[in-house]
Amino acid sequence: MRKIMIILLYLGYYLLVYNPLYALLPQEEFTYDNAVVIGSIIFTSINFLVCLLFVFKLKVKFGKISFKVILLSLLLFVCLLAIGILFALIMQADITYNVSSNVFLLLIFCLLIGYSEELFFRAIPYHLPLANTWVKMTPALILFALAHSGDGLFTVVNAFVLGVLFTFFYLRFKNVHIVALAHSLYNFSIFSSALLI
Repeated sequence: MRKIMIILLYLGYYLLVYNPLYALLPQEEFTYDNAVVIGSIIFTSINFLVCLLFVFKLKVKFGKISFKVILLSLLLFVCLLAIGILFALIMQADITYNVSSNVFLLLIFCLLIGYSEELFFRAIPYHLPLANTWVKMTPALILFALAHSGDGLFTVVNAFVLGVLFTFFYLRFKNVHIVALAHSLYNFSIFSSALLI
């Protein structure tokens, strides 16, 4: 019964925060100005704290930060960037973001997103009380892709492929920091590239 409750809480929280049906709502041109970024930081901080509750309940270990972890994060980031650019070229994606010019706020926002999503979609599912690793990780991978459906098919496919890479690195090294830092750097590169355009 406890296993079912934890899984239902996990799925309920997903529907509340990451619900892909939000993509069906009317979309407007959205600007990430300082006020929106600060609001997003507050929301993402709450999301991060809820993820930490799951983490402590399931006794998830973060792993240590070391020089090797930073190098692996950078390697994963380069792979993610290459895949993202490749997908953008293949699918001729035209996704732009109007972002805040406050790089510090943007960096905090991206770190919170990276850690929240990697805890929620990699670390927590891995520690759910189910026997088979891929029975746990495959639905989380699909949910991760669907959570990125706001910008259309390109982001769903891209998120799925990047999610496979995140999952592989998490399962291989069992270290949240590797995938979360790489994820944060990837998000930061996507959002900050809008500052250059």
